[in-house]
This record gives sequence, structure tokens and C-alpha cells, in this order.
Amino acid sequence: MGMREAYIEKVTAQLVEWQTWIERYKIDATSPRSGWPVNPSRMLQRLEDSYQSACSHLENLNTSQDSAWDNSKDEVEQAMIDLKMALDESGAGRAGHSLELHSSRAHMFAPFPRK
Repeated sequence: MGMREAYIEKVTAQLVEWQTWIERYKIDATSPRSGWPVNPSRMLQRLEDSYQSACSHLENLNTSQDSAWDNSKDEVEQAMIDLKMALDESGAGRAGHSLELHSSRAHMFAPFPRK
């Protein structure tokens, strides 16, 4: 497996995990708790929009030519960061994980325990 395939696999796995968090948030949003956003339905819409954006950028990356790879990868990374920020702001990301960007030739997203 090449670097490109490994990157796409890693981002896809992270999106699957975060989709689970969003689904859990949908269920929990029906009974708001203290510390949650004032308007959980608006936050849910933001989560879903951010998730769809990340999926769309990943699909573009998956079909991009080698010459467009770096630009498409940057768009995926920004969409993933935006989605993670929405997860953290909504409280849906309180599953004990945060986003870590590994600085290397290809950035990877990996969960790690919060301190």
C-alpha cells in the first residue's frame, strides 16, 4: 500500500469514527445537558454540513490526479480540522479524543487521549 492509499484509509477511518460521534450527538441532543450549546439543532446542522464537506473533499482527493494531489490533500485537512472543531464545540467530541496532526510529508489524523 502506497502513501496515498494509506492516507485515504486513515482519513476514511477517522470520518467513520466521527460519524459515530455525530450519531450519538443526534440522540443526546434531544435531552440537552448543562454545558451544551444553546441551540443543539443548529449545532447538529453544522456538524452534518462539516461532515459532508469533509466527505466531499475526500472523494475529490480519491479521484484527483497526481498533479492535484497536494492541493486536494490540503482541502481534506482543512475540512477535517473544521469538522473536529465543530465536534469539540458541540460537545459531541467528548469521547476522550482530540485531533493530532502528525507533521511529515503527508499529514495524518490520529486520536489521542486528552490531558
